[in-house]
Amino acid sequence: MLGKYQPDYSEYETGKIELDYAKIVFLCEKLDVTPNDLFGWK
Repeated sequence: MLGKYQPDYSEYETGKIELDYAKIVFLCEKLDVTPNDLFGWK
């Protein structure tokens, strides 16, 4: 969905790179969740 390769996702997961605002909004829309849900915030 983001047009990234597997190593890119690993870097997101390990915190080497961060998602920018546009990617967070895109993921939330596609997954039908809020940013709070996505990041586990209360």
